[in-house]
Amino acid sequence: MKKIRLFSFAILLVCLLNACSKEEIRNVEDVKLTFWEGSEVQLEDVVLEDEKEINLFVQSTNKAQVLDKEKFIKTPPLLTYDIEMEDESLRAFHLWIAEKEEGYIQSLHTEKSVTSKLEEGSIEDLMKLLEEKGEIQFLKEVVFEK
Repeated sequence: MKKIRLFSFAILLVCLLNACSKEEIRNVEDVKLTFWEGSEVQLEDVVLEDEKEINLFVQSTNKAQVLDKEKFIKTPPLLTYDIEMEDESLRAFHLWIAEKEEGYIQSLHTEKSVTSKLEEGSIEDLMKLLEEKGEIQFLKEVVFEK
């Protein structure tokens, strides 16, 4: 009887961990960036088709650490990015990067929106790429709702 309880607990634990983890992104076709200016979306999009640039966004997204509690960011995002998979499905995210190299993403899935913190190396690489793409002003700060 004790083994059955232990086995049941292990199955429950695995199910809970899978439910809380984020889905890894694979088989990406392209990444589309939509920049924001203040609280307004700009009309012009940038589509990334270079494999290195696509991989930077995919790896940054996959490596980001989900924040423990449901946290929502009050500050308008720096940009929104859409990751289009080879099966034509889309994953959309808001991206915040502050001047002091602080970075977050928030998935835009209505049923499961999560906020994640970007790794330091990812932030530096994304800042460099975005600066190469044109004039960009990183955010002064990222403010969370209380």
